[in-house]
Amino acid sequence: MLSPIGKELKPVRLAETVLCLYIHRMSWLTKQEQLILCLVIGLLVTGLAVKYYREAHPATTSSQPVQP
Repeated sequence: MLSPIGKELKPVRLAETVLCLYIHRMSWLTKQEQLILCLVIGLLVTGLAVKYYREAHPATTSSQPVQP
């Protein structure tokens, strides 16, 4: 497969796993920009997971009145 600039694309091996070619398309970003983008996406996914967990497992409230 050829990239948009005409160079041959080779799969990248990271931790013995072949990465998808869509990651190669992100190579126009610097490593710092890629890191920040991954962190932001990771935090968003974590926030959504917490939100859905809390919706599925609501907190239990006690029905007993407080004794002074």
